[in-house]
Amino acid sequence: MIAYTTARVGVDGTQLPAFVSDDFDAASNDIRYDGNHPATAHEIAIGSALADAHPIGSHVTVSHGGTALGYTVVGYIQSVNDGGSVCELTNAGYTRLDPDFAHSPRTLYVYCDGADTARVIRAIESTCGDLVTHTADMERMRDTSQQMYGSVMSTVSLAMLILAVDLTGLVLMMVIRSTIVRERHRFGILKALGYTSGQLMRQIAAALMPATAAGAVLGALVAGMAARPVTDALFATVGVMRSQFDHTALLPIAAALALTAVQGALALGFATPICAISPYQLITE
Repeated sequence: MIAYTTARVGVDGTQLPAFVSDDFDAASNDIRYDGNHPATAHEIAIGSALADAHPIGSHVTVSHGGTALGYTVVGYIQSVNDGGSVCELTNAGYTRLDPDFAHSPRTLYVYCDGADTARVIRAIESTCGDLVTHTADMERMRDTSQQMYGSVMSTVSLAMLILAVDLTGLVLMMVIRSTIVRERHRFGILKALGYTSGQLMRQIAAALMPATAAGAVLGALVAGMAARPVTDALFATVGVMRSQFDHTALLPIAAALALTAVQGALALGFATPICAISPYQLITE
C-alpha cells in the first residue's frame, strides 16, 4: 500500500496538480526520469513542462491559498495526463502550504498482486466502510483506457495505410498506363513474335521491381533508425520523457517485404490493358 494524494498548487503563478507522498519509490510506475523524488519538506520534483525554466538545484516558489514558499528542485517527473505540468511534494512539504492537510482525507493505493481487484474492493468497503469515502478500480480504468487508445491508434494506422496504398497505387497506375500507351506498338510486335499477355505484364512488373525494392529497403532502414527518436519526440510533446515503447526490428523488414509484394501485385493488375493489344489491329490501323 502507498499513501499517494493529489492536490493542486501554484508554480510560477500556474495552477497544476501536485502528487503528495512520502514513498514515491514504492509506486509500481516510477514517473521520475531525471534526478530524485523529494525527500524533505523543502524539496520538490517538477514536470517536464517546467524543466527548462528550472534546472535541478534551483529554487522555485510554490503557492497554495494565500501561502507562497520556496522549494529546491531535486528532480524531474513525467505525466502524460497533465502534459508535463505537474509536481511532487512530500507530506511535510505540502503541509507547509496547507497545515490542515495533516488531518484531511488521504488517497491510499492498494496493489493487489494479481488478485481479483473487485473482490479486494468489496472486502475493503465491507471492513473499512466507515473510513472509506470512495473506491476506484484503477486496473479496470487502465484497461479501458488502453483499449480505447489501442482502438484509436489502430483506426489511425489503418487510415494511414489505406491512404499510402491508394497514393502508391495511383502513381503506379499512371506510370504503367503511360508506358503501355507509349510502347503499344512494341508490345504488339512482341505479341506477334509469340509473347503472351502474361509474359508482357510480368515484364513490366519486373522492370519496376528494382526501384520498388530499393525504395522499400531504404524506407526500412530510415524507419529503423528514426523510429526511436521520432517516437520519443512525439511522446515528449504530451509529457512522457522516458518512453517504454518497444520497437521490433522485424517490423520495418516485414513492412518492406509487404510493400514490395503489394506493389508487384498492383503492377500486374494495372498492366492488364496489354491483353487488349492485338497485332492484327495494329497492322490494320
